[in-house]
Amino acid sequence: MTHLKNKEIENSSCIEVENNSNNNNNNNNNNNNNNNNNNNNNNNNNNNNNNKKRTLDISYTNKFQFLDSSDSCGESESDSEKEENKKNKKEMNRVALKKKKRSSSSSSSPTNKLSQDLKKKENKFKVSNDTITEYFHNSNNGSDGTNGEMGKPTITISRNKCTIRDVQDYIVWLMLRFKVRTPNWIFTAMSPLIKKVVVISIQGFSSLMHDILSLLSGKENLFSEVFENKNKVELQLPNYNHIFESLLNVKTHKVQRIDNYEKMKKEIEPISFYLLDDEQLIENGYFGIKDLKEGWIYSNQVKQIIDLLKPSENENNNLDGASSPLSSSSESSSESSSSESSSELLINDNNNLLNKLNLKVKEMLAIDCEMCRTEGGELELTRISIINEQRKVILNEFVLPEKPIVDYLTQYSGITEDTLKNVTNRLPDIHEKLNKLIGPDTVLLGHSLENDLKAMKFIHRKIIDTAVLYPTGSNGKFPLKYLTKKYLNRIIQSTKHGKLGHDSIEDAKAVMDLVQLKIQKGKSFGTKLESMENLFDKINKFEKKSSFIDRLDDIKTFTSQVVSCFCCDNDNQVIEKTIKQSSTSSPSDLIFSQLTSLSDHFNSLEPKPISFTNPEKNKITTTTTTTTTTTTNNTTNIETIIDSPLLTEKEIKEIHSLSGIDINASVKQIVRQMELQVKNVYDKLQDNSLLILILGPGPQNDINRFKGDGNKQNEYHLSIETAKEGLAFFALK
Repeated sequence: MTHLKNKEIENSSCIEVENNSNNNNNNNNNNNNNNNNNNNNNNNNNNNNNNKKRTLDISYTNKFQFLDSSDSCGESESDSEKEENKKNKKEMNRVALKKKKRSSSSSSSPTNKLSQDLKKKENKFKVSNDTITEYFHNSNNGSDGTNGEMGKPTITISRNKCTIRDVQDYIVWLMLRFKVRTPNWIFTAMSPLIKKVVVISIQGFSSLMHDILSLLSGKENLFSEVFENKNKVELQLPNYNHIFESLLNVKTHKVQRIDNYEKMKKEIEPISFYLLDDEQLIENGYFGIKDLKEGWIYSNQVKQIIDLLKPSENENNNLDGASSPLSSSSESSSESSSSESSSELLINDNNNLLNKLNLKVKEMLAIDCEMCRTEGGELELTRISIINEQRKVILNEFVLPEKPIVDYLTQYSGITEDTLKNVTNRLPDIHEKLNKLIGPDTVLLGHSLENDLKAMKFIHRKIIDTAVLYPTGSNGKFPLKYLTKKYLNRIIQSTKHGKLGHDSIEDAKAVMDLVQLKIQKGKSFGTKLESMENLFDKINKFEKKSSFIDRLDDIKTFTSQVVSCFCCDNDNQVIEKTIKQSSTSSPSDLIFSQLTSLSDHFNSLEPKPISFTNPEKNKITTTTTTTTTTTTNNTTNIETIIDSPLLTEKEIKEIHSLSGIDINASVKQIVRQMELQVKNVYDKLQDNSLLILILGPGPQNDINRFKGDGNKQNEYHLSIETAKEGLAFFALK
């Protein structure tokens, strides 16, 4: 044993293979047969080690040095040729070594590693994408033995609540695939196989209305014939405005640089595009004809519209003397029908003329007024300033109020007692000058101009308001001083250098400059849309085509030049166009459409004043009433939602009491028709198409009813929150 230990110590400097063999011999010392086998293995290992050393030596020399001859005849090379070949071989080895070092150093840098990883991922994606495409082609042809049954995409929704921005991200992801971030709330297997995406929006349909109608009908959801309940998502909307405002405007993180060519190509809207419509005039407190009081006057524009809307005296005289007591009933009926047709023609002619008058703009005048408080707490006009488009002052007058002044409001108006000391102008004098300056085609500009017009006791309907033109995104309004500083880089209403209050001329010039800047920059300037990109424009950059099927007003507002637009008058036309655009013959990848029958029904319940900015609405209201009457008489031919027989009358009343919106027979008919229309679209879709149905926001009847009532503020806020709750459904064909 001592001899073996000494032998191990002596052989400790040997190679590893020999050391291992000695250890094996020590461990198996009692068995001679095993020792012999181990010795044989050691000899073999030693031979292998020698071979490894030999190949290592050979690897450092060029393999061509073992060739005795280089030509086919087997002749030996001369000494000079051998030396030259050696030099060439050394040079080749040196160049190869440099390339090897260069490649190893470049691969070690982090940037190159990152680029190589990206290339590997890109190649991997290309392979997988080609594999999917090839598989889809084979599955359609049935070459994989499955007769095309396996090439179907599927969707799995991980949460039942999302925002409208989540739906937008998912639609963009479906169009651009892996060029944007993958949504984490919905998983789509085999998404490249989806051929078309069809989105149908229903306005005036809240989540609460859907739940109430589902309870009444005894269904799990109203559109269960198309959509599974697991593919329903509760949708939280940012506001109760049009859903396309949030859905079709994609937020951009980078400031887009527009070159000169794109600026020239950019469409500039006419001045009439920025006029306040009837709803905006009412919403912002502008007075109409019904608000005319003593001491107030109309502008020439309003007078012209009133004259057109009044029936002519000659027509009334003709109608009175048209029928005689001796005339037959048939003659009287024919004459009455002819008189009705003539009156309809007159209404149509007047509406066409009013449309032309509304679009006609001759000049813009900016107005700013200063007021003082008089007895009774009323604000009365004390100064008025008007400038034209060339920023030239055409009217600047101080006015003496009719009632005694109790507060000059100098800190705002700049008016003092000395300012009005020698003033003799009264409001009727200003009215005469206004009638000379303001014509039917004049557009008045101002900042919250409704207050100035009330002080002027003047009614005009062609208005551009900078407080509306540059919105805050909420119910508030930006001050004129802030807008001037932000967009014009100019300071107004400053109290430095002993200046008191505002200068109406300075404010009027600021208003004119802001309006002209808006017209020059475009409708999205100064709004949140300035940092937004139209969804259709975004997907068009990646050669994705889209279609938009809706009413004309929404087409003008929410689309761009890259969209194939189809204007429809009713929901039946919308469904017909949607089916056609979602067919295989259409090149569109994304189809948007909107059903408006339900929102039109709720809007018809609202009291509407006479429309001056869009006189066609006067005609549409009459036609809608007639159509509604006809539909009511033929209710037997129209399917409707039937209350479940399992519900008692008490339960039905309790369900109806959940919402302030009246869900009557007309609403049930309209909703049932929409169910059938959505099913018709789904049935006509080609395979591997995705249908998305979006409900919301809800009707605004309760919002409008409680809006001006100070005692109903809780109901007002509750109606807003209810209208902001919608639903989204997803179904793959």
